[in-house]
Amino acid sequence: MINTSPPSTHPAAGTCFHRNILSVILFCCLVAAPGAKAQAANGVSAGFISSDDKNIVLSIRISHPSPATLIVEQYLSPGNAIVRTSPPAKKINRRNGVVKWLFTNVKTGTLNLVTTLDRPLSGTIKASIRFRDPRTGKYTEFQVHP
Repeated sequence: MINTSPPSTHPAAGTCFHRNILSVILFCCLVAAPGAKAQAANGVSAGFISSDDKNIVLSIRISHPSPATLIVEQYLSPGNAIVRTSPPAKKINRRNGVVKWLFTNVKTGTLNLVTTLDRPLSGTIKASIRFRDPRTGKYTEFQVHP
């Protein structure tokens, strides 16, 4: 049977459709921009994610093929007291605010580095990520800023 009734002119007739479209657009924006600027180089990308003021989370995403070794240095403004890191850092220079991790046998996936401070972060933070590109063999380094 063919519907011969005229289209609805009721103002709420297309509301569901518009809500669905807006929901899809919002979802795409949230997936594409998870709250932090992500920097990337040759299969490795990273961005800062703050779970709260005292915990700084640097999320590193590694794609295939993964580099054999990954060196991560995090730079905090001097005066921030570092309580602990997870996973444990290879070296912490508390006076200069430098935390250094060395990862070997790196696997594809996400690596979250957590630095816990004794009080909320004061000043700036950035990170440097270095590795040898497994495809080209070239040394690669990039900076990560919040």
